[in-house]
Amino acid sequence: MVKLSELSNDTMICLDNGDITVMSKEEFMNSFYYIDRDTDECPEVYTTEITNIKFDAKDWINYSGQDETYEDWEQDMYYSIGEENIKLIENIMNKTSEKYPIYWKDQKIDINN
Repeated sequence: MVKLSELSNDTMICLDNGDITVMSKEEFMNSFYYIDRDTDECPEVYTTEITNIKFDAKDWINYSGQDETYEDWEQDMYYSIGEENIKLIENIMNKTSEKYPIYWKDQKIDINN
């Protein structure tokens, strides 16, 4: 268990009260969740682990062509798009994904210390 006082104000934390809410430690400490923490309604609070989706355009093509295409459809798509454009598509998707990280619950936080 991690103590709230040990975390920096910009640390992203998540509150689990059935729905997951992500906010910084500073936002949390200014919220009614923290101010009214002695009530039964205070959610469990966790540190977060941040991940980003890594896209693979070839996997997308393979997945898209699984059931409803002809036998060599995937190879035709690779050839038509070209390796350079496939890398460009992956680059665009991965950079966009970095703007929208995914937060997972990590360690429980002791909010009273």
